[in-house]
Amino acid sequence: MSGKKRKKATVYHFSATPAAAGPSGSSQAGTTAPATKPVLREKTSVSQSDGHVRQHRTVVEVPAATLAPKVHPDVRKEFAPIYDWYSGGDMGVDRADDDNDWEDDEDNDDEGPRAPRPSDDPLGQWAEDHLAQTLAEILRLKGRGDHANHTMCLRCTKNAADHRCMHCLSGGELLCGDCILDGHRYLPFH
Repeated sequence: MSGKKRKKATVYHFSATPAAAGPSGSSQAGTTAPATKPVLREKTSVSQSDGHVRQHRTVVEVPAATLAPKVHPDVRKEFAPIYDWYSGGDMGVDRADDDNDWEDDEDNDDEGPRAPRPSDDPLGQWAEDHLAQTLAEILRLKGRGDHANHTMCLRCTKNAADHRCMHCLSGGELLCGDCILDGHRYLPFH
C-alpha cells in the first residue's frame, strides 16, 4: 500500500420508534405495572469510510416502559349538564305558546325570495358612497398633490418643480432636478 492514511469511519445511529411502543388496549390503564411483552425497536447504523456508505439494521429489545400514574384521578360527574332552551319560568313567561308560532312560520314559505338589502352588496354600497372621493385623492397624490399651486421649486425658487422622490425625508415634495440631486448627495442610501 502507498502511504495513504485511512479515515476514521463516521457512524450515525438512528432508531425508529414504533407506534405501539407501550402496552395498548390494557384493561388496567392508569396503573404502574410493567408491560408483559418485550418492546422491540429497529436500530439503523450508518457508517461512512473512504467514500463508501454502509447501512446495517438490527432489531434490539429495549426495556418496556411503565405507565406513569395519573396526576388527577378521573372525576365522576354526578350531574350531567342540561342543555335546554330557556324556559322563562322565572319571569312568568310560558314558552309553550311559542311552539304554535313555529308551525305558523312553516306555512309562509310561499312568499318567495326576500327583498334585497343594502348589506347584500357591501362593495357596491362603498362605491356609491366613497368612490369619487377616493379616486380624486389618488389622482391628487399621483399628480402635483399639495403642490398644485406651486410651479417653482420651493427650495431654490429658480427652476420648475417637476421631480419627486417618495423615499426621501421630504415625503414626496416636488423639487427641481438640481435640488433633488443635491438632496441625494447628502442621503445616498435613503
